[in-house]
Amino acid sequence: MNQKPRPELILTAWTPPSDPSRTRLIQIGSGPSTSGPRLGGRPPAGVHHPAMQLDCRYFVTVPVCSDPALELSIFVNRDFATLIRSRGQLYRDDRVLLLTHGPSIRAADSPCTSALSEHPLVLGPEVDDSALGDDGELVVDSRHKIGGRPYTIHDPPEFIPGTKEAAQLDMRQYLQFDFPGYGENVSGSWPWGDGLFHVFFRGPIWDAEWAAFWEG
Repeated sequence: MNQKPRPELILTAWTPPSDPSRTRLIQIGSGPSTSGPRLGGRPPAGVHHPAMQLDCRYFVTVPVCSDPALELSIFVNRDFATLIRSRGQLYRDDRVLLLTHGPSIRAADSPCTSALSEHPLVLGPEVDDSALGDDGELVVDSRHKIGGRPYTIHDPPEFIPGTKEAAQLDMRQYLQFDFPGYGENVSGSWPWGDGLFHVFFRGPIWDAEWAAFWEG
């Protein structure tokens, strides 16, 4: 007799914004986060890669698509002192591991457990990827988001090596995280300092090539 899928392993219908000028904002929430979009704490059970080093630490899990059902989990695979020397570069190697897998739940325990506290991620509806700047002008949104365009701190994206290379490779932004904001009560050391972390992709979303970028 066929068994029904366990409820916590069902990935609800999900499609990322197809238009780069649209985005879905992310809020770091509080409460249980055994499955679904989540940040910090214990990594997803059964997700492993042979390149994981002793200092590899889990960061976040977000949905990729629901047909087929896939999630993306991100592991920081170098210590902060090593990564800070290469910020501004596009990571296409194992310094940051971008691993796709089926719907998952948190492991009971893992050596890759994050120093960050465990949180659910609340994904908002699709909206325009814009916000009001200090002078009242429309600018690219700097908050946590899926889709949209990369917000960069110091220079326009086309002048920064990592985002410039991503554009030359015809990669689009999939994910952006800023430092946790007001009301996002995250404890532990944020792996990207006070900078922004981005994930880019190209190709069909269910079989994409992934890359990461950190601007600090």
